[in-house]
Amino acid sequence: MRRDNIKIIKDLIKLNGKQSSIDKIEEEAVELALSLIQLKCPTKLDKKKRLNDVHKELADMKIMLRQAEMIFSKKKINKYVNQKLASKQKKYLTND
Repeated sequence: MRRDNIKIIKDLIKLNGKQSSIDKIEEEAVELALSLIQLKCPTKLDKKKRLNDVHKELADMKIMLRQAEMIFSKKKINKYVNQKLASKQKKYLTND
C-alpha cells in the first residue's frame, strides 16, 4: 500500500478513535459478506454490477485489515497467519 494511503488510514484512526475504527471494521466485514451472498443470488440479474460491488467491498476490507493491523498487533496477527497457513499446508497440501 502506498505511503500516503498509510498516512490517511493513520489519520482516520486518530480522527475517529480506536473504538469507532473497530466498529467500522465490523461494518465493512458485514458488507463484504452480504455482497458475496448477493453474488450467488439467482434473482439478481445484473451479475456484472454484483461482481463490481464485491470488488468495492474487498477494497474496503483491505483498508480495514490495514487499519486493524495498526490498532491491534500487526506482529501478533502475522504470527497467527503463519501458524494457520502452516497448519493448512500440513493438513491439506502435504502427502503423508
